[in-house]
Amino acid sequence: MTAQQFGPLKNNPTIQVIFADNHHAKRQARQFATVMQGLAKRYHVTRYNAVGHSSGGNIIFDYLTAQVPQRAQINKFVTIGSTYPGLTTQQLNRLPRSLPILNIAGHVWHTSGDGGVNLQAVLKFSHQLLAAGWSPKTQIIHGSPLTASHSMLHINPQVDLLIIQFLYGN
Repeated sequence: MTAQQFGPLKNNPTIQVIFADNHHAKRQARQFATVMQGLAKRYHVTRYNAVGHSSGGNIIFDYLTAQVPQRAQINKFVTIGSTYPGLTTQQLNRLPRSLPILNIAGHVWHTSGDGGVNLQAVLKFSHQLLAAGWSPKTQIIHGSPLTASHSMLHINPQVDLLIIQFLYGN
């Protein structure tokens, strides 16, 4: 796992956390907890926004729904091309009730999704949130393999704009 800081921390930076093995969300959620504890202790981070692409969304979700004390409070959560297999109502009920959530999915022309995950599997998360009382914002990015495929979503300028507008307003 590596953490990169972009810009000075006191000026609302972006900190990218990359896991060498990102296929074990529960294990990485524990490692992410260590990162968040370090940010709280060393830099006095008390509030943050979280953006997760693919398994990164699962890692953040597992961190948020783990029954461990959290020093910093999440403001908003963005999930991009993430599916939540086996998600239970009990897990959803551990999310902070007022948490704004943006769920972004890709849809490549004439396919069932973004080439990495099925569109309906990504949208299922929004449906589960709605059924449990949340009001998620859901966006589908339609386009070519160069703009809407799974590996391209996190570098798509349209996705960047959606995230900026959701996190910081217009």
